Amino acid sequence: MIVSFCRYGVLFAMLIGLMLLTVACFNSEAFSSIAFVSEIDGDAEIFLLDPNSGDTTRITSNGGADIYPSWSPDRTKIAYVSDQSGGYKLYIADPAEGVIKRLLLNADIQIEPFKPAWSPGGTILSFSASSDGDFDLYVADANVDEKQEATRITFNPGGEQLGDWSPDGEWLAFHSSGMPAYQGLWLRNPDGVNLIQLTSENDRNAKWSPNGGDIVFTRQWEDTSQICVASKQANGNWRDDVNTDCYTPKGEDNQSPVWSPDGKLLAYISFGDGNAEIYTMNSDGTKQRRLTKNNVDDLHPVWGPDGKRIAFVSYMYGLGEIIVLDVSEGKQNRLTRNSSEDHSHDW
Repeated sequence: MIVSFCRYGVLFAMLIGLMLLTVACFNSEAFSSIAFVSEIDGDAEIFLLDPNSGDTTRITSNGGADIYPSWSPDRTKIAYVSDQSGGYKLYIADPAEGVIKRLLLNADIQIEPFKPAWSPGGTILSFSASSDGDFDLYVADANVDEKQEATRITFNPGGEQLGDWSPDGEWLAFHSSGMPAYQGLWLRNPDGVNLIQLTSENDRNAKWSPNGGDIVFTRQWEDTSQICVASKQANGNWRDDVNTDCYTPKGEDNQSPVWSPDGKLLAYISFGDGNAEIYTMNSDGTKQRRLTKNNVDDLHPVWGPDGKRIAFVSYMYGLGEIIVLDVSEGKQNRLTRNSSEDHSHDW
């Protein structure tokens, strides 16, 4: 289903069946914006946020849960998950054109509420879904308007989540949370051919480095997490039980590592002082540097496209608000001032 609302900069709404979709029109400046979720009146809706002025523009208005916005690589579209039509479905918003479409997929799968991931070329979406009670990774063509069969590419018992594409589009990294023999980080080709078990520990949240040579992840212990990195072999290939290095010690709680756009830094959160604060370190784990000292939880660091700023969620003001931090100067700029929880941002 495709619905277009944008014309002459006017905000339109149209009732389609039982769905009320609202989309605004934007100029090209929108595509430096931060997409985020705000819980308005008990609903979760997607907004765009200007990282300089803090101006916001509402993308969805569906009276349900529109969550986990994900910018396409060319920053022209936003994929997200919504329960507006009963059960979670995948949607794609085109802010410039004022178009929202639902990906029409096979009816025997149930979309799970996790963030969808775009292929580097921006043509394929990977996502978690279930057809037999277990979470598995599926891929679907983001450009197809007609009904299509999503392709299931994992079959491990227990469940696979949060696929992340390699920069060359050859691999999806994901974690399996099922039976002990299957837990750990895995690689799978998007065509479902090759399968590599990188690790066999309780490892999660894999993120590829920009050059594709390393994968940062968190190793979960009973109450804490380490930040570790898996690296390609010297011959440039990946293999089972690949070499890994942990950059933070076991016993400390460090989470949510993300690469800077140039791959030189990792941003992450640390609970070293009892609450979550934003840190950076070099890509080899050296020069760990604390960036926030807010005495509240500062969560979910996301790099800006220029690699100079980090957006995060802070609880300095009670509910979660979006803050942007200048990495070199340490200055923080509060962008949202809502009487609702703001979260799940993508920049």
